[in-house]
Amino acid sequence: MTRKYLFSRREMDGRERGRGHMMTISRRQLFRLSGAGAAASLCLPSIGAAESSSRSPSPNNLLHPVQALDTSGARAVAPFELDGKIYLAIPQLAQEIDGQRAHMNGGDSDVSLIVYRHQPGGFVEYQRLPVSGGEDAEFFRIGNRAFLATASIRSGRGPYSFNVDSTIFEWRGGRFERFQTIPTFAAKQWRHFKIGERTFLALAQGISLDNVTATNPSSSMIFEWDGSAFRHFQSIPSAWGYNWRHFSISGGHFLAYADHMLYPRFFAGPVRSSNRSRRLRVRAAAHSFSSRTRAKRTSPSPKFSETR
Repeated sequence: MTRKYLFSRREMDGRERGRGHMMTISRRQLFRLSGAGAAASLCLPSIGAAESSSRSPSPNNLLHPVQALDTSGARAVAPFELDGKIYLAIPQLAQEIDGQRAHMNGGDSDVSLIVYRHQPGGFVEYQRLPVSGGEDAEFFRIGNRAFLATASIRSGRGPYSFNVDSTIFEWRGGRFERFQTIPTFAAKQWRHFKIGERTFLALAQGISLDNVTATNPSSSMIFEWDGSAFRHFQSIPSAWGYNWRHFSISGGHFLAYADHMLYPRFFAGPVRSSNRSRRLRVRAAAHSFSSRTRAKRTSPSPKFSETR
């Protein structure tokens, strides 16, 4: 069993150096700013008096720990609010196997994502969701419905399978229930975003290893909500996708995509219409690391298209 901590800056620097690369042993801690603020308003409990009193105050110590959470190989924290309660969703990569050395590329990946709910005494475990090799959790809403998209990078105890279904859960009757499963390949991250009235989920995924073969779709993908489920909208050429980020500048919408193996991509363009039946035009600029340009391409279909 390991514990999840979020540290103040001063404490994190020291403890991270001491941990080295034993990544399946994760120690993090909930923290809050000194004085009033969102975290302070939760009235979270403090760490034990003995531990707190052993540290001398520092003028730069603006954050201090308030609670430890038990996790194993924690990869992300997604905070959200439902029905007036605050929750934390924490995906876990793996748990240790007796007799094996703890390592970020080892362990038993068939673990659960842990949902914690805040109570007067602090966060307590509320629910566990079957999320093998958990890498990410993305909470979002569509109208009055609430969803949690989870990304699974692998399953098994080694050798691992990277062809794993990633699950989207929906909040129903005070619990998360399975809503939709997406066949994925080494999934790393989901990113929810909206353009006009259209709702999208972008999936970053993939690895490129000689001994690993993809049987599920391996490209990073974009899905669109059709009113009843998320449907495949477009695949993005990729090798080892890690991250999507949506943002807007002066009314224009942008998508940034990071891939460990390929050139970075930057998608941009104004929204022409919020109606699904009309064409959505988005421009994208792609550069290789050697600064060579790619030929201009256009797409007749209402997709995200690459142009210069």
